[in-house]
Amino acid sequence: MAEPICRICKSNPAHSDEHLISSALGGRTKVPGVLCKQCNETCGAGIDKVLAEKFAAIRNMLGIVGDRRQTASLTVTDEAGRRLYIGPGMIVRGAAGPPDVRINADGTFEGTFLSEKAAREYIDSLKRKHPGKPIDVSSAEAACVFPGQVPMTLQLGGHDVMRSCVKSALTLIIHAGKPEAGLDAAWNYVATGAEPERVNVYFTAAPPPWTPESDFGQVPHLVAVVASKSSRTVAMQVRLFGDIAIAGTLAVDADVDDWRVACAMDPQRGTYELTDSFEGKPEDGAQTADEVIASITAAVARIRKVGQGVTADALANEITTRLVNKHLGPLREGDFITEEIFAALAKDVAEEAARHRFRIDSSEPDEEMRQRMDQHAKKT
Repeated sequence: MAEPICRICKSNPAHSDEHLISSALGGRTKVPGVLCKQCNETCGAGIDKVLAEKFAAIRNMLGIVGDRRQTASLTVTDEAGRRLYIGPGMIVRGAAGPPDVRINADGTFEGTFLSEKAAREYIDSLKRKHPGKPIDVSSAEAACVFPGQVPMTLQLGGHDVMRSCVKSALTLIIHAGKPEAGLDAAWNYVATGAEPERVNVYFTAAPPPWTPESDFGQVPHLVAVVASKSSRTVAMQVRLFGDIAIAGTLAVDADVDDWRVACAMDPQRGTYELTDSFEGKPEDGAQTADEVIASITAAVARIRKVGQGVTADALANEITTRLVNKHLGPLREGDFITEEIFAALAKDVAEEAARHRFRIDSSEPDEEMRQRMDQHAKKT
């Protein structure tokens, strides 16, 4: 059997495994014999990297972990101007930066540090600057400051995102062993971004061509391809995180038989299923721009709900119920919940959840921390 040739460069042996769905988005399934090592690396550093960056906020919310343990972290600025580092799963801490230190008239120092380690490092710097002078720590207090509102922007669209999704659809065809007739133009679009008349890709709010019966969570990925003998076309639809969909035509006027194939996966657990069972018409066209925006907005709202509810337990339910009663209890039936009321509720829930999580009482000095830092300061 002849060794497969890379679908992009058409010259090198296809030695690299290609992810059916990008690893950064939680994809686990690899398909051999698609690309050569060089083209695989070019796509990984190009269109696949752009795809991962565009969906960084969603990956962060859901705590998506790739098969090489890669995750999405964000550095943002909240409404108070504080720089924050948001780790996978929306875990927030202060971003690295210089401490806020104030020198008093009596020569003492007061400072705010992101961690006890940062405070110890500052003490070390004082000792170097003032050799021989005694340094004591008179007080230390641990505080959990919840951030203000942080903008989380999704920047969807662009040919690089669509090219990466087209690559997933073409890889699915190879994975399923379907005919590749007439797909050279689509592979050229993946390689160069030059979209010819025979390839037409767009964002869409069209209904999914297949609703998996298995449990793929509330935000599954879906890749589907259908070939039509009567229309001589090969069409695709890629849906990421539920409802963010890219659809299009991979080939026209192609000599193809009727066939269809799809796969779905849960990006959080990596569960995967291949099928040729569709519901609806995969070749349905795009909807209006308003419908696209509404569909994406609804998808993101569900994602935020899932991301915030993954670690819910009895304690979180008790906190939420109590604070909802506090803020919404005084309202009468039919009263409008203002943005101020909702913001106050969200802030209280977040602060109390953080306080329980980190076991921090910001109202009392931390004597153990003060002693540790004082001992560190007195070491020669």
